[in-house]
Amino acid sequence: MTSSGRSFAKGRSIPMKMMAVTMSALLAITIPLTLASQQKSAYADTTSDLATVQAQVDAANTKLNELTGELTVASDDLYDIQTQQADVEAQIVDTQQQVDEAQAQYDAAMDVLKKQAVQNYTSDQVDYISVLLDSSSFSDFATRLYLVDKMMSQQTTAINNVTAAKEELDTKQTDLQSQKDNLDSLETAAQEKAATAQTTLDEQSSYVSGLSSEVTSLMAQQASERSAAAAAAVAAAAATTTASSSSSSSSSSGSSSSSGSSSSTSGSGSSGSSSGSGSSSGSYSSVVAAAESRVGCSYVYGASGPSSFDCSGLTMWAYAKMGVSLPHSASAQYSYCDHISSSDLQAGDLIFYGASTGSITHVSMYVGGGYVVEALNPGQGVVEDALGWNGMNIVGYGRV
Repeated sequence: MTSSGRSFAKGRSIPMKMMAVTMSALLAITIPLTLASQQKSAYADTTSDLATVQAQVDAANTKLNELTGELTVASDDLYDIQTQQADVEAQIVDTQQQVDEAQAQYDAAMDVLKKQAVQNYTSDQVDYISVLLDSSSFSDFATRLYLVDKMMSQQTTAINNVTAAKEELDTKQTDLQSQKDNLDSLETAAQEKAATAQTTLDEQSSYVSGLSSEVTSLMAQQASERSAAAAAAVAAAAATTTASSSSSSSSSSGSSSSSGSSSSTSGSGSSGSSSGSGSSSGSYSSVVAAAESRVGCSYVYGASGPSSFDCSGLTMWAYAKMGVSLPHSASAQYSYCDHISSSDLQAGDLIFYGASTGSITHVSMYVGGGYVVEALNPGQGVVEDALGWNGMNIVGYGRV
């Protein structure tokens, strides 16, 4: 009976051992599969978040380009006003010279009057009535009357000259003050408009920078989660293979599925932009090379090099390298250029953007091969990209 008891107990221990092995195998499979599923889900969530933030970055950059255009218009308006200011200042100098001449005439006329007044006061001939009555004959009276009239006429002329000189002086002074007031008003308004545009642009640039930082962080997180998900998938596959091999009591280990590391090289997406400037020749190749050498520099409103630029500042700087002096204004550069069609476009030509040729907001330089170099905005700086990539409306083409 003791023997049968031991036999019964031994018979009960076999299925319990098998159950423990089975449970262990299940756990060995379930845990890696669960981790792999969690890693895959986290990677998918991060990818979705990245797509959302990237869309926000694209929209923010579009807005940034619009604001950059508005700032360009404001800076062009300020440039035009400053040009007018130079003209007005030249007129002020000329007016001041005329004022000085009028003052000199006034002083001379007053000197004549003073001298005549002193002479009349001290002379015996001051009494013109006595002079006429003392005539000895009618002929003498007529002669004396003529002389008296001539003296009176000279005094009248002197007085008129003084009055005219004084009136001219007053008029010139009034015109001078009016020009100065108008100049101050134009300058103040233009500076306020440019300052407002700059503030708005800075705020948008800061917003874009923040989004870009978030994109960078999410990309790093995505890469980490992608690696973790791949590793978890490998671990799950290995666990499944091991468990399957253990559960079958065959001596053969079966297929040891090495899944590899599934290294998914995504590629950075950098579209090795060809400069396309090989077709340019002569001096235009040097201006293209000068512009391309600034790729990567920062965008700063009003800057014209050598390490920071706005759109017209970049083209002005590049052409200065070949001895051509362009104005620091996109609209003024359009007026400076010979206008061409898109079919005539060559490396070194300028491309203008805006609502119309009367409202130009941006300029870039064509470098050949369908590419341009441009100081785009504070978020992107000086870049070389495909023609039309910036999404702005092209209104004209120009050759310097």
